[in-house]
Amino acid sequence: YALSRKALEEVSLSRWRLENKRNSVRKREEEIGSLEVQINEIKDDLRSTLGEAYEVSFLPIVFKAGRSPEGKRYDQNELTIHDVETLDLKAKIAHHKSLGRKADRLSSLVAERSHFIMDALQRIGNLCEQRVYKLKVLSLSRAVERAAAKQLEAKIEVNHHILTMVENCVLSSSRTNDYLEKKKTALDSKKRAEETLGDV
Repeated sequence: YALSRKALEEVSLSRWRLENKRNSVRKREEEIGSLEVQINEIKDDLRSTLGEAYEVSFLPIVFKAGRSPEGKRYDQNELTIHDVETLDLKAKIAHHKSLGRKADRLSSLVAERSHFIMDALQRIGNLCEQRVYKLKVLSLSRAVERAAAKQLEAKIEVNHHILTMVENCVLSSSRTNDYLEKKKTALDSKKRAEETLGDV
């Protein structure tokens, strides 16, 4: 019984640990979600400020419409501060290859907003780096959560075996007592029978 009580305490402790790990995972997920909301808000602000120029000139000139490595990272919210610092935004706008008359015309709007764009991209880069870091932490947190779940499962199994042993011991003890009682009853009956026969 003492062993069973100890096993139950271990199960309870493991459940508490697992819940803590799950809370940690939920917290990381919420933090990543918050960062993604902030990133998308800045992108929406860029899109709103540049209007048509966002799709027609800004993305093709700066990110090759998502085909460049930086463009892919921009689309996937993985842009780094280093990416932003090496974009050379002003040179790209000033010396871009012709994208068509409309795109060329709208590129002047992109040039006029270059300081605003650079500030927005730096903020996006900073938030993206935080997001990538939090994703790594989330991956580790999920691994720890899975380990805690397996540990709880193992301790529940051990506790089950202990309870089964206790039940078997109780059953065995009960059967032993029944056997001894029946044996005593049989011996008493035999003794009385022998005494009765002796009197005859």
